[in-house]
Amino acid sequence: MKSELINDLDILDFAKNCDGFDVKLFDKEKYGVIQVYENENQPVLFLKEVESFDFETLKQIAEIHKICWNFQKVLFLYVYSKTEIRIYNCSEKPFVYNEKNIEEKQFKDKLVNLEFYSCKQTDKQKLNLLNIIFSRIAIDTGFIWSSDEAIEIRKKLNLEKRVDKYLIDSLIKTANALEKKGLKNKFIIHKLIMRSLFLFYLEDRKATPIELYQQFSPKATSFFDILDDVEATYNLFEKLADDFNGSLFNFEEKEKDLVTKEHLGLIKNCFFDGYQDEANPVLFPDKKLFDFSIIRIELLSEIYENFLSKLDNKKKKDSGTFYTPPSLVELILNERLPTDKDKTNYQVKTLDPSCGSGIFLVQTFKRLVKRYENKHNEKLTDFTTLVEILKTNIFGIELDSKSIKVAAFSLYLALLDNLDPKTGWWNKTIQFPYLINDPDDKSLKEQGNNLFKRDTISDLSDITELQNFDLVVGNPPFGTKNLLPTIKAYCNKEKFAQEMVLPFLHKSTFLAPKGRIALIFNTKILTNTSGTYQKFREWLFNNNYVEKLYNFSILRKAPKFSGGQLFGSAVGPISIVFYQKEEPENPKDTITYYAPKTYIKNDILEGIIIDSSDEKHLPRMECEKPDTKIWKIAMWGSYFDFELIEKLDKNFVSLHNYVKANKENWDFTKGIMADSLKPEFIPSHIISPKLVERYLSVNNLLVPNSKYYRKIDKKFIKPPFLVFKEGQSNKKYCASIIENEEYFTNSLYGFYNNGDFRNSKV
Repeated sequence: MKSELINDLDILDFAKNCDGFDVKLFDKEKYGVIQVYENENQPVLFLKEVESFDFETLKQIAEIHKICWNFQKVLFLYVYSKTEIRIYNCSEKPFVYNEKNIEEKQFKDKLVNLEFYSCKQTDKQKLNLLNIIFSRIAIDTGFIWSSDEAIEIRKKLNLEKRVDKYLIDSLIKTANALEKKGLKNKFIIHKLIMRSLFLFYLEDRKATPIELYQQFSPKATSFFDILDDVEATYNLFEKLADDFNGSLFNFEEKEKDLVTKEHLGLIKNCFFDGYQDEANPVLFPDKKLFDFSIIRIELLSEIYENFLSKLDNKKKKDSGTFYTPPSLVELILNERLPTDKDKTNYQVKTLDPSCGSGIFLVQTFKRLVKRYENKHNEKLTDFTTLVEILKTNIFGIELDSKSIKVAAFSLYLALLDNLDPKTGWWNKTIQFPYLINDPDDKSLKEQGNNLFKRDTISDLSDITELQNFDLVVGNPPFGTKNLLPTIKAYCNKEKFAQEMVLPFLHKSTFLAPKGRIALIFNTKILTNTSGTYQKFREWLFNNNYVEKLYNFSILRKAPKFSGGQLFGSAVGPISIVFYQKEEPENPKDTITYYAPKTYIKNDILEGIIIDSSDEKHLPRMECEKPDTKIWKIAMWGSYFDFELIEKLDKNFVSLHNYVKANKENWDFTKGIMADSLKPEFIPSHIISPKLVERYLSVNNLLVPNSKYYRKIDKKFIKPPFLVFKEGQSNKKYCASIIENEEYFTNSLYGFYNNGDFRNSKV
């Protein structure tokens, strides 16, 4: 009989077995049945039933928790018996233990630190809180992030300790430690760390047999063993440089002579248990923390982008590039390249015009492979077919040579992921295709025709491969600083604002004249009122067919540790536009506009969740007006709000317009201005803007004053009068009625009526 306790949470009825996952996370023979609860097709939590919480069971729970942490997409692990439930924090670093040396008490104490919450069936008060915070409805709504009842539990949450963020932090600390230990060349540090990252990925995915390592060190059984010997490490790197066509594994001058065994030891420790300084050595050397058989391949691109941006933060800021979260890639490709069983077209020529380390390209390739499998109703493992799909359909352009090498290597890993066995590459059974086209890279044996190191905005007409795409997707660079000459010239020619992303949006219609486009851009392009931005909007909405837009402005200011910030290093709000040059056969007279008003649900789930209330359908005719205010108004309200505001503006019913239209009865002004160069008078007290609250009618808003101010017409301080705050508090306007003759500063507006405005009809 199922536990009444877990049934009260109403989750089991909606959970399903994990066997349906594309990624086989849990060995059923080892861990038994584990279920997953999903929301909007996104995994939210795992559930495991146990007989009791004895020592052996707790050790199994620790292993399951480690898998969940490496998987990264879930936050909770519910483990329950008939009389007890324990909820574990899957964003917290796992407890990795040594089977031979661990003591039961020490183990239990460590595992308790991973718990969010636990209660037994007899704990009535705790059961009540459990049903409030961890029920199905609470999970679906993100109640844990907003409820007062969950304050103490919320303190335990720190999404900065998720596997991706913990690994990035470890890589950065290791890079700094390598520099302190005498390895001053940042290119060597970068390559050493990234080669190791990909080699550990290959090893955990069972793509590197022991025989490969034993070519270079007879007793080696893993890459960890190879790292004990500088000579063996670089002999292995040389082989990989040959096998992977110069992608990522080529060497800096005299690199081998500069790297020491101590340097390799830092690398080894980093990938075993995260960065550990000399004061905190690895305590449990028999089990490693990171499991790249579980860490998703798309995370490698994110990890690389984030690592590189933090390693060279100024360069990334200057270039306007920011790493793309996998959840955004998933959202875009779910729209443009879904993999439902009825989707069988796997020939979709796709371009990312600023591909970075290839996160869009890897996901696109995986989806095309899935579509091939849908059509042929079988798993695709044939290497020749996989290569043909990749070379025919996957294309990228990128200026940064380091990024494009990682993009190539990430695509090689995606190829390997489909092979069975995966080890054929090391003995030349298969040959990886040449992908990179970079005339300046002399380490390439042959130029490829898929990943082009070029300036996208330059003339590409002589490259036949970069023509007539079916799909363009990506995250072009943002910003207005340090623009390339080609960007400036393009914007000047089209009379667009000097904004980095605009030429990418414009040129994509030439790269895919009959295809579809989905690109990320900065939201100010929708709302900036200057003529050059209006000129761009006129082109976008009148010369193209815009199907839908997503506006994720709300996610920009999510609390630091909430997980809601899509672009942790970007300061501007972001949006996504789905459009095409040609009008479809059955065009709609509306544009779909999604504008989430809360980041809460996007903290609980790795994917992006859109509520039905966030979806609007805006009249295309209004959207085509370059000066329309509809994008800003619809971000928070509905189309009816837009109509109301338009009506108020036209009828002079806004407060500002009303006063202007009724000058015989009303007037307004800003308050007194401090001016030490023109000292006119020193009021003994002034109204403090900080004390003005909503609808307040009191006289305790005064603070002492000793500054000089310019004089003001005394009619504006004749009581009663109204003061309006220039800014807002909690997104609400603040105004107070003043019933005594008092001065107010220029961060307040004063409204004066010839009669008593309290009886006015305004």
